[in-house]
Amino acid sequence: MKIRLNGWHRVGVIISVYWVFFVIGNFVIAYSEIESFEEATSRNCPLLSKPFLSWYDSKAKKEISVYDKENWFTKSVGCGVAEDRAKVFSEQYQRGEIEPEVKIQYMGLIGAIVVPVLILWLGVYALVRLIKWVAAGFY
Repeated sequence: MKIRLNGWHRVGVIISVYWVFFVIGNFVIAYSEIESFEEATSRNCPLLSKPFLSWYDSKAKKEISVYDKENWFTKSVGCGVAEDRAKVFSEQYQRGEIEPEVKIQYMGLIGAIVVPVLILWLGVYALVRLIKWVAAGFY
């Protein structure tokens, strides 16, 4: 069985495949440049996360983050607060209270691949149908 695609479908497939490689490439670069926990907590204005990667405490089974997890509306914090929280994490690590390890955020990675491609395809089909509907009104 041979699948026949017109030119626009082929362009859409190529753009979709490039998007998948772009997201996976960014993930691979972020994963290859991951630093040690000591380095991550000692930098100015630490984030303790990278695209699709985060630090996870394997002892307590929870994410290690400088962000405010309690208040979902305002998760962001200033650099001073982030540095203070990172300092606390660093001290806990040195005392052996936490065991940080890098965790891959699979759902975020899959979402970053699938959702934009889905929006692109649905949006293009909706736009084509809209244009055809408007054009049919002129005849």
